[in-house]
Amino acid sequence: MSTEAQPAPARAEAALRPVDFVKKVGKGRTLSQDLAPAEARAAFDLLLDGAFLPAQFGAFLQALRIKELTQDELDALMAAFRARMRPLPPLAGDRTLVLNLASDTQRKGGLASLLAAFLLGRCGVGAGVLRSTPVLQGNRTSFEGTWELSGLLPDAYPRAAGAGPVPAECSEVIPGLADLDGLRASLGFRSCLHTAEKLVNPWPASPMVLGISHKRYALRMAAAMAASGMNGKILLGNHGTADLVLHKETEIVSVDAGSVREESVSPEQLGLVLSPDVYSLARFPQWREWLEAPGDNGLRKAVRYHLAVLLWAAGAAPDPAAGLAAARRSIPTLFPEEA
Repeated sequence: MSTEAQPAPARAEAALRPVDFVKKVGKGRTLSQDLAPAEARAAFDLLLDGAFLPAQFGAFLQALRIKELTQDELDALMAAFRARMRPLPPLAGDRTLVLNLASDTQRKGGLASLLAAFLLGRCGVGAGVLRSTPVLQGNRTSFEGTWELSGLLPDAYPRAAGAGPVPAECSEVIPGLADLDGLRASLGFRSCLHTAEKLVNPWPASPMVLGISHKRYALRMAAAMAASGMNGKILLGNHGTADLVLHKETEIVSVDAGSVREESVSPEQLGLVLSPDVYSLARFPQWREWLEAPGDNGLRKAVRYHLAVLLWAAGAAPDPAAGLAAARRSIPTLFPEEA
């Protein structure tokens, strides 16, 4: 029977097959078509439900990568994530902040933003930290190694059980995502699922800070955040992470009450002179030595800078300069040059 002769219900059911979505987006850069909002939502629901065969899974994500995810497609993917998301108990505190560190590639040695998150509690801000499973390169060093070093920070959270930022994994809060780890690893490239993980916030009442490399995608992600009622800041950070650029300004796309605006922050604005050298893989083994040693060094200065910006992002300070002043009052030992 031809397609034209089929009754409407049969045609509608056929349109929901994974192969139809693959065909629509997988015809190359010039012939591929974007998915309509309803189509995109149906496709991503099926993807997260495990309905795609392995070949269809890879072809679909590769095709989206080639043609680039549209705003409608990104919004649909986030809607599929939100529909499955398991919200976590609210973070404690009048001011709270979520640091999204969803990234599974070895970008650098450690995460200065994560170290700073461990100091937020000393400044009256409750913190949550989200990460993704490192399915591509198996990189656990940046996150787990830095988490271990956080106990060496001056006046950091006590290392008692349950103290410090509340950790969460994307695979824990998005059911079905972990079932795709093997397929994602076999692809060998970052897909739209990685992009969506950066927008996951299991504490939706709290503003979120995340990092990405490309301005075009930062604006697209900001629009998705605004449409879903999320607030926060997207940093065009060091290698696409939430770590601030240390030798020049960091571009920021801020989302607040449905509005999107572009901002920036730089060490110079805060009277800081910082070196990006602390980010290198070769330097990461020295982080423990730097944190244990008395006096000041490049890593401590970088942590101060990040803490100032995170306090601003949490709404605990009107701007980064005020955030730095608040950090100085709350954690004087983080400013040894003034002791």
